Amino acid sequence: MTRLGQLPIDGPFDLALDIGCFHSIAPVRRDAYASGVAARTAPGATLFVFAFARRPGLVPVGVTSREMRDRFEPWFEPVGRIAGTQPPGAAWYRLRRLG
Repeated sequence: MTRLGQLPIDGPFDLALDIGCFHSIAPVRRDAYASGVAARTAPGATLFVFAFARRPGLVPVGVTSREMRDRFEPWFEPVGRIAGTQPPGAAWYRLRRLG
C-alpha cells in the first residue's frame, strides 16, 4: 500500500476503501500511503478508512483523528468520523479528495 505507483492500477477512482490497513503501516511509511491514494483518486473522491485508535505499546499501531487529518493534507479534507465499538476507540473516517 505504500508503493501504489508500482502496481498496474488505472484511475482515477471516485472511491477508495481501507478496512484496517492504514493503522497497521509503520508511521514512517504512512505519508507514502497517503500520497499514493491521492495520486489515484479524482477530485471530489471519497476515501473511507476504518482504523483502530492509537494505543501505547512497542508496536505503533493505530491512529488519532489529528493524524488522519494531518497525514492526508493537502490532498484530502476530513468530512466525517463515526465511532466504532470493536475494538474500543476504532472509527470510520471519511475524507474528501480536494481538487
